[in-house]
Amino acid sequence: MNRAAFDIIPEEGLDDQIQQSTLLMEIGENYFRYIIYDKHTQKIWGLRQYHFDISPDKPVLEYLHDLLQNDKYLAEPVKDSMVIYNYCDCCLLPEQYFHVESNKPIIELIYGNAHKGLILSEKIKGWDLCTVYRVPREIHTLLQQRFSAGKYWHFYSLWLSQLDRKSMQMPVVHAIFYTDKFFVTVFDKNTVMLMQSYSYQTPEDVVYYLLSICKNLDLDPEKVPLHLSGLVDKDSALFHELYKYFLFVEYANMPEKVHTNGLFAEIPSHYFSPIMKLALCV
Repeated sequence: MNRAAFDIIPEEGLDDQIQQSTLLMEIGENYFRYIIYDKHTQKIWGLRQYHFDISPDKPVLEYLHDLLQNDKYLAEPVKDSMVIYNYCDCCLLPEQYFHVESNKPIIELIYGNAHKGLILSEKIKGWDLCTVYRVPREIHTLLQQRFSAGKYWHFYSLWLSQLDRKSMQMPVVHAIFYTDKFFVTVFDKNTVMLMQSYSYQTPEDVVYYLLSICKNLDLDPEKVPLHLSGLVDKDSALFHELYKYFLFVEYANMPEKVHTNGLFAEIPSHYFSPIMKLALCV
């Protein structure tokens, strides 16, 4: 079985909690992670994150099948199971223009039709927007077989639904980092100005995208707040490159309502703050 990149699960105590807990999973093109938590007390019991070294000989489907078979806590029965898809083939549509029959043509117009996936959609709570996205059909089938009573969303939908719109009167840029992609949202005056994922290899790639976004949206990088979360460190080359252009850089914290039981004391709080925030709204 693929070894977990992050394995933050206590050696004792979780076995007694898991059957009354919620399993929240997040999957993207080359990673899978989950947290186990109590929805009522908002206590986090554990987290694991896997990174997939994808090749023609071993596609993501094989990795995921292996995890579902061999990861002890993915095989255990739980009270609730939920899946967050974080695939890049995704767009937002105003609710007034949303029509189910248009979903596939819209996704293929934006992202092409080389990948024959399953097109899904959902209304975003608290917004007059809908999310339309494409996921690998075989991945969705496997997860439905394992978690027959599970609920499914896209990351975009939940990320918007957990935000406080009243606090977005001034421009702000959020960037969430993964191993080889980052997710950007830009808000101003209660409005989503941009919501998009970008692949990157070097810090310069990230800076290029963010400066282009600021230019296109008429934002001054020396004035607009840049909020960072995910896998980015303060002493990294990426952070230092960002700080050359953005003067107001902040790291996200764990939401105050979440009780982590000291599990993340040795890990920067912004690493997993996004999925913790999503856990509060599902």
